[in-house]
Amino acid sequence: MINLLWTKAIRIIGLCCVIAAMIACATPVPAKPYQQITPTMNLSVQGSNTSDQVFAIYIFDPGSLGTLGYSVESSWPLLQKVDLNTKTLVITEQDIVSYDWTHQILELNESFRLRYEESASSFLADFSPFVVTLADEPVFGGMIIQPFSPLAIDYPVLYVLNDPQYQSSRTLSIALRPVHDYRAKFDAMSPFPGTNPVVNERVRQRLLALDKLVD
Repeated sequence: MINLLWTKAIRIIGLCCVIAAMIACATPVPAKPYQQITPTMNLSVQGSNTSDQVFAIYIFDPGSLGTLGYSVESSWPLLQKVDLNTKTLVITEQDIVSYDWTHQILELNESFRLRYEESASSFLADFSPFVVTLADEPVFGGMIIQPFSPLAIDYPVLYVLNDPQYQSSRTLSIALRPVHDYRAKFDAMSPFPGTNPVVNERVRQRLLALDKLVD
């Protein structure tokens, strides 16, 4: 009799365990809140010595890095690992006459303008990738497009503001923007496209030390 009661008790306990396990499996696990994916910029630019923090913009042939797409998630992995030696042309510190930090407009000298005119037609053409660097480390990158392009580019872009066909200017002006917005005015204030405040400030300090910065 006692053995029979123990057998029934064990069966009941086992049945309860099975039911509990079934309930646990059937209970949905709450989804984690959506987190926007942001690019991880290389933070290895170290030190406070601005003489080591050389600023440059590297330009590459259209399509040479693969398909950048329309988002940071698709473009930055390709831009971040690019071999800078494969550039088509590079804008150096010596090419910069002034850097308007408030509007993110760079005036480039006549020497660079001549190199631009003599370079391959791919340079500064639509869809040319570019990478902005500090001490040869990528800070941000994007695509060169026409200012009034209808493309929805959700990552940094570079505009050429005065094409070489306009001979009234001996310099070449370009603008950097965090994203493409064909409705925005060129004289509107715009932030530096980099996403890391520490590195952004190092870029600003570098341009200030070169006496190129215009606030």
